[in-house]
Amino acid sequence: MTDLNKDGTPKYTRHHKRDLANNPETTTWKRKQPKKLRYFYLDGKLHKIIHINRSLDIATAYSYPDKDIRQYPWIWLKKNHRRAYGIQDVANMVQRHRRWIQRLMLDGEIRKPQKAVSFVNPDRFTYYFSEDDVLEMQDYFAHQHIGFKRKDGLITNAPTPSRTDLKAMMNEDTMFYVQGPDGEFKPVWREIEDY
Repeated sequence: MTDLNKDGTPKYTRHHKRDLANNPETTTWKRKQPKKLRYFYLDGKLHKIIHINRSLDIATAYSYPDKDIRQYPWIWLKKNHRRAYGIQDVANMVQRHRRWIQRLMLDGEIRKPQKAVSFVNPDRFTYYFSEDDVLEMQDYFAHQHIGFKRKDGLITNAPTPSRTDLKAMMNEDTMFYVQGPDGEFKPVWREIEDY
């Protein structure tokens, strides 16, 4: 006999909830929603979406460098904006720890990106990287030598994704890899053919 709640519905134990979750007849799968567009770059300037009116096709955004509120056509903005990446996203892309990236920014080795200042507290801010900033950072890490200097002058760097890998990550393209006879995975490139 199951216990009932005050409204007459049966009380579920945690085991019952687990069985419901594992039952394919009762489980519904939600499609993964794309990330909402909150911060973006347009003409090299960082913007934050304040309001979207889809019926009027208007997006209201705050431009941080200009310190001004602007309105853009929403459909046009979705096609022409460039993504803004937080420091954790960039750290995952270039395969470095975010603290290391922050230290290099403080030392002046990497150019600081534009920052989004809080409207409530101007002392709080967050850096957002543009696609160009990410590619510059990749170039820096690709030319950074680790360990003692080599006698032949060549660079030994830590594993860093290539520019094409980074561009595919930023555009969310699918990358195909083939495992070679040595067990190492290599990307496969295919030319686009015109028919």
